[in-house]
Amino acid sequence: MKNRRLGSFWMLWALVLTALTYFLGAAPLRAVRLQMGRGFYWLSSFALTGLIVGLHFSGLMKTPSDFLLWIAGSFFSLVILIGLFGEFEESGHSFQWSAAFALLVSAGLFFGTLGIGFYLKGQNLFKSAEVFLNESLKQAQIEIQVTQLVYQVPSVVLVLWMLALYASVMLEGRIRIAPHKPSLFRAELFHFRAPGWMVWLFIASLLPAFGGYGPTWVQAIFTNILNISIAVFFFQGLGVIHQVLIFLRVGLFWQVLLVLFLVVQLFMFVSCLGLADYWLDFRTKLIKWRQSRLETYKRREK
Repeated sequence: MKNRRLGSFWMLWALVLTALTYFLGAAPLRAVRLQMGRGFYWLSSFALTGLIVGLHFSGLMKTPSDFLLWIAGSFFSLVILIGLFGEFEESGHSFQWSAAFALLVSAGLFFGTLGIGFYLKGQNLFKSAEVFLNESLKQAQIEIQVTQLVYQVPSVVLVLWMLALYASVMLEGRIRIAPHKPSLFRAELFHFRAPGWMVWLFIASLLPAFGGYGPTWVQAIFTNILNISIAVFFFQGLGVIHQVLIFLRVGLFWQVLLVLFLVVQLFMFVSCLGLADYWLDFRTKLIKWRQSRLETYKRREK
């Protein structure tokens, strides 16, 4: 009974974090999935999503017309992503394959639903997205063409899901609900390396994305590919930074704060670091340097 109350508390906290930051809501969701099992996870998440949708249609909450639906949709997308990630993990797949499968299936469900909505509502859906982005950009005082942002929605969604998977694995050990076997994914996360073909895909996407060549839809496709490639190298760069933090013996709390700062302020710098790591292999050099210093210290002690 105590574990169920804790599990329910963390599900509610996941909803709050999703509404505030989106991707940080994945951490308590993964903790609930790992420690409470698939039955409790799916039942409680469906019930919570249904409650939010019910509040929207009941009219009891005095909120903007689609605010609760946005929260319910965002929360449910994370529920599907983390749930699939957990299912593939339990099937014995590695971190990279579990993440890839979860992203692909989630993307298929998301864009399939979006396609159905576009088919039913036609251009109204596209215009609604433009109005929403226009208002958001005006409030943030950012001058960007709305059409460019609309075309980049697929890559933005995938990057947010990648951040959610990263946050869920990185923070999973800090949330304790019930006894469970620790996951090995955190160790794999910090040794993540982009596949070789991703480098060439990144290079091939530069000219169409920035050069303005070809039809608009071709530029949109390559811009989305470029955004996803940059995000992949960002996570490889985080692996390099993690090795530096281990060498400096930085605690988990400060690691989390630093990652949040890097996501917001230095995303491109970390991505460039990850791209350079593909050729220079910084992590292997850092590990060898740390081992060399340790051996030198042991010899001096003798």
